[in-house]
Amino acid sequence: MVKADERARIVVGIDDAPESLTALQWAAKEADASKRPMLLIHVYVPSSPTSKQQGRAYRTTTEERRHTEERAWQLVEQAAQLAHKQSAELSIETEAVEGDPYRILSDRAGNSSMLVVGSHGRGLLGRMLLGSVSTALTARPSSPVVLVRTGTREPAPDAPIVVGLDGSPASRAALLFAGRYATAQQIPVSVISCWRRSDEHGMGTPAEQEHRLGLWLAEELKPFQREFPRVRLTSSLQETRPAESLVDSSSQARLTVVGTRGPERAPEGVSGSVAQALLHHSWSPVAMVPAP
Repeated sequence: MVKADERARIVVGIDDAPESLTALQWAAKEADASKRPMLLIHVYVPSSPTSKQQGRAYRTTTEERRHTEERAWQLVEQAAQLAHKQSAELSIETEAVEGDPYRILSDRAGNSSMLVVGSHGRGLLGRMLLGSVSTALTARPSSPVVLVRTGTREPAPDAPIVVGLDGSPASRAALLFAGRYATAQQIPVSVISCWRRSDEHGMGTPAEQEHRLGLWLAEELKPFQREFPRVRLTSSLQETRPAESLVDSSSQARLTVVGTRGPERAPEGVSGSVAQALLHHSWSPVAMVPAP
């Protein structure tokens, strides 16, 4: 049985790269503001002796593994000390574990409110997150995954959460995540939907197409407004590429939220997920939310 505090906690992937520190600092601020517990975890890849290694060679390998484990625990304990500088009241657990990073991080994230990692780490975890592990975590996340890049801008106190909405189940889940986050942090939400005009017969003029999409967007936002009446909500319908619009808007965002790509599409050409573009170019941390 999953404990309630595990479902609420923020899991942070730790490695020895500067990007990991940036992610830790962001997560500590969020945990402090939302009063959520944290789990700081470092996953290191196993290295075991071959069947031919015996005697001194085996002892050396054992010593190396012991050193790797000690270093892993040092990393997470140092990370906990840094997080406590944000707030001494933070509830923090630490874990250093040998194994497959994707499997272990997915397991821990599945019982949490979010998984936070540095998106351009040069350490072991960072390199893996930039490769197949990153692709797997963000394409098939078991909970929201927040990637924090170095060089992200410090947001203004009233900076909104920017959400990309395309009508897919995942983008609706992203909007729900943003509403809960905004409620806890008492900040506004800005929804962006992008579209392309169509020259097909019967679609009407560009103005008529935009009008219909505006009606669609208003309907999409009604459930949000009912569930989060205290959240200040703005929305815009933009005739541009989603990647360009969301990356540009991220420069003024506290967090940019998108859903992983879903099978459905909103009517008349509203674009889908642009998560990969945001991973490389966003000015703010990026949260990727799976469909329910």
